[in-house]
Amino acid sequence: MENPYQPPASSVELPAMPVGELKNPRKLALVAVGLYGISLVAEIGDFLARKYLEKRLQHIHEQFDTAASGPGLLEWVMLVLGLASAVVYLIWKYRAAVNARILDASAMTVSPAMAVGSYFIPFVFFVVPYRAMAQIARVTLGNASGVGLWWACHIGMMLLGMAIGFHEGLASPSAWAGLLGYLSLAVSVITFLISAWLVMKITRVQAARCAP
Repeated sequence: MENPYQPPASSVELPAMPVGELKNPRKLALVAVGLYGISLVAEIGDFLARKYLEKRLQHIHEQFDTAASGPGLLEWVMLVLGLASAVVYLIWKYRAAVNARILDASAMTVSPAMAVGSYFIPFVFFVVPYRAMAQIARVTLGNASGVGLWWACHIGMMLLGMAIGFHEGLASPSAWAGLLGYLSLAVSVITFLISAWLVMKITRVQAARCAP
């Protein structure tokens, strides 16, 4: 006679088994996010310093032009660390893509090389980096939530930078230039927070799957 009592199914999911071929991306993620964060702090400091000089020297036109033009120390820090962060991030993304392909090759239609190289190809840049990150997230996390917002912020930063450059190039910059500067800074902060969250979330799951 069959036992009518069935014990309740356990709601606790067993941890995924480690995969020996995976390489831990944790150090790369920490370095990329750390450099990105310091670069952002330098960007904020440079922006506030320029606004302070603008108010102090607005009545001295020539001095203001000298103080406000050309990269300052903080801007150099921002540029150098931002570039270093981008390089480390691309290495991280390549490793994360390789790991995702090991976990589920059929779901990774964008190769690890293309996941990185697509950033440097005109027009392709607008789509493939997003697709690559979405596939990495789906394989690693089971979903791609947050990836669309992450990429929209990066595209928004690029478009705002172009708009600011256009306004600054005018003979008589419009009042929009200042507002765009504040908006660009706000988007930079939001982009950093979303990027750090997404990168570290993927990293934690992949690191947990790496063999000890």
